[in-house]
Amino acid sequence: MNSRLQVQLNMVGACITVAQSSDYKPAWNGQPPPDFGTDLAQLATDNGAVTGFSTVMSIPRGQIVNRSALLKEVETDVAALLEKVSDMDDLVVQFDGTEAGKRFIEVWKRACIIVDSGGGGGTTPTPPTPPTPPAA
Repeated sequence: MNSRLQVQLNMVGACITVAQSSDYKPAWNGQPPPDFGTDLAQLATDNGAVTGFSTVMSIPRGQIVNRSALLKEVETDVAALLEKVSDMDDLVVQFDGTEAGKRFIEVWKRACIIVDSGGGGGTTPTPPTPPTPPAA
C-alpha cells in the first residue's frame, strides 16, 4: 500500500479517536455529525473495515521484508561458512610432513571437488542435431 493512502487512513483513525474521546464528547453528543452524513458508530465501523483492509494489504509487504531479512541472514551465514572452510584449507596443508598427512591432504582436496554427474533428476535432454555441412 502506498504511503499516502496509509497516512490518510491514519488521519481518519486519529480523527475518530479524538471524536470519541471524553474530552470532546460534549461537542458531539446530541449533535448531528457535520458534513459526514452518517453517525459516529457508522464511521467507526467503516474505519474498522478500512483498517482491516490496510492490514490485509500490508501482509505481502511484510512477507517480502521477512523474506529479504531471512535471505540476508542466509547470505551472511553462507559467507561465514565459506570462511571457515577456507580456514580449514589453510590448516590442512600443515599436515604434509608425513605420508599419512599427504594422503589426508589429497583426500581433503578431492572431497572439496564437486562433480556434476548429470544425474540431477528428470529426463536427460536430447542433444541438438549437428548441422549438416553445405553441399559442394
